[in-house]
Amino acid sequence: MKKLTLLSVVLLGFATAAFADVFTPLDFGSTSAPKGTSAIVNMVTSSNTNLQNAILELDTAQVEVRNNLLNYTTRYSEIDAQYNQVKEQRRELKKQVRNHERRIRDIDRAKDKIRKNMEQM
Repeated sequence: MKKLTLLSVVLLGFATAAFADVFTPLDFGSTSAPKGTSAIVNMVTSSNTNLQNAILELDTAQVEVRNNLLNYTTRYSEIDAQYNQVKEQRRELKKQVRNHERRIRDIDRAKDKIRKNMEQM
């Protein structure tokens, strides 16, 4: 944005200077073109070239940003896949832990029942 504003100010300054040098009074009786017309055409052509260069720079910057976005999107997808894989592994391990804890509680209950039966005999 700053570059565009600076470019506009510079172009306005050049245009003002160019028009100040090539100013010719209007002669309505003459049918020929004014003498400074070629200077104005050259100024317009050079300003168009500058604007085209600015557009090309913006296009280049846009392509660079899109490439960076693609890289970040790819990295995000990879990390997200790893995250989901870890979540799935965690979920499976949690089930295994619960199952083993349940088995231990069942074994403890069985031992307690056996002890009670032994005391009753």
